[in-house]
Amino acid sequence: MSEFYPDEIWDILSNHKVTTESTAKLREYFTNPTQIDFSRRTIVFSTPSRTGTSWFRLEMPMYAIAANYPEKFNIIYADNNLNPKHLEAADLIIAHRAGHLHDWLHNVYKAWPKTRKRGLVIHDVDDNEFNLPQRHPMKDMWYAAEKDKMSVRSLKEADYITTTGLKLQQTFRNFNGNVSIYRNTFDWQQPQWLLERTPHDYILIGWVGLTSHFEDIKRMKPIMKYIHDKFPNTKFVLSGMAIKDTEVNINVDEKGGKTFDEKEITEEAKKYRYKVRQLFSDFAPDRIEFHDATEVEQYGKFYKDLDIGLAYLENLTFNQCKSEIKVVEYMKYGVVPIWMNIGGYKDMFESMPPELKTECRPLALETENPKRWQEALEDAVVNIEKWRKVAQDCKVWVEDKYDINQQVHDRVDFYTHIIEDHLEKEVNRIQSILA
Repeated sequence: MSEFYPDEIWDILSNHKVTTESTAKLREYFTNPTQIDFSRRTIVFSTPSRTGTSWFRLEMPMYAIAANYPEKFNIIYADNNLNPKHLEAADLIIAHRAGHLHDWLHNVYKAWPKTRKRGLVIHDVDDNEFNLPQRHPMKDMWYAAEKDKMSVRSLKEADYITTTGLKLQQTFRNFNGNVSIYRNTFDWQQPQWLLERTPHDYILIGWVGLTSHFEDIKRMKPIMKYIHDKFPNTKFVLSGMAIKDTEVNINVDEKGGKTFDEKEITEEAKKYRYKVRQLFSDFAPDRIEFHDATEVEQYGKFYKDLDIGLAYLENLTFNQCKSEIKVVEYMKYGVVPIWMNIGGYKDMFESMPPELKTECRPLALETENPKRWQEALEDAVVNIEKWRKVAQDCKVWVEDKYDINQQVHDRVDFYTHIIEDHLEKEVNRIQSILA
């Protein structure tokens, strides 16, 4: 029981019972909490759309703060519904990603009465949203909606920026001097990270990702085919196939106004799953599987049975901004990871203890050269038992390094410090006006 949360909510939080069903209950509660104590500071977590990134950047920290510091803050979740009441109540608004709602937030705070306290704004983001690569599937829609401009505005006008890695920190410091890194971390006690492995007598090589990674898959495929043809004891799985394919049409009226129509793709040849299957049509059908995307509370099932996991990325500026989530998830399940050592992945590698860093050096590739990837993957297949021992060392490391229930304390200290400092300045400012 907790005096700060209803029993059902506290049971989910304190016992890490985060499933698809229980998360819906948490979202419902924090969207409209029944217990607000205005003697405590209030944090509003806002996202214009619920995505995998909002899960790591907003929801995971939100639940971890509530579980570890139930007495500390009033927590409110603005799930695409940020409104004036939130701005009135907030001591701090954590606004994840650019969007129309957060553009509205900046507009309102610009016109905020000078004699009223204004909440702080953290712009939280883990992609470079003003510099999408040419082949990114959302590029045309993103720029037509001027979200690149919204991104730059949020970077400039937020009080603070929180992001995931050094590359993004360096980029964002061109717009704002207050940029802090808080890496994406995990609650390892959630059910999805405690699944039992299904025994098998072959080496299972996997890749996990969503539709924005099709170009990476195209470049990775010949590497996998080389192993497929040379080692009949291997099987393959690609996870994250789109359940529903959509496309967005951009309509421009005579005055230059833009509207966006999203419709489902029904033509089979245009569907993402079809394209991926065609790409791998020369693999033996009984040696490759394609798994549908799933809710974020069930990601762990993609990793639990893998022996080797690939994290191939094109060496693009956009990809240098990517978080190392995929490799950390591989490591948690003792999977041998092979990754492109750029951006967040390189940050991760450089933060390893010296001995583990030495062990993992052959797995951290800094080239797109397919021959180098073939060699690394072949070595992992031939010497799988050796690499499984390294993978176990990685597992122990990430269970400590990437545990949100250990890392949340620094985040709470940061929020407390900036809120208290800001409130003091606001009181002094307002009193100087009224004096």
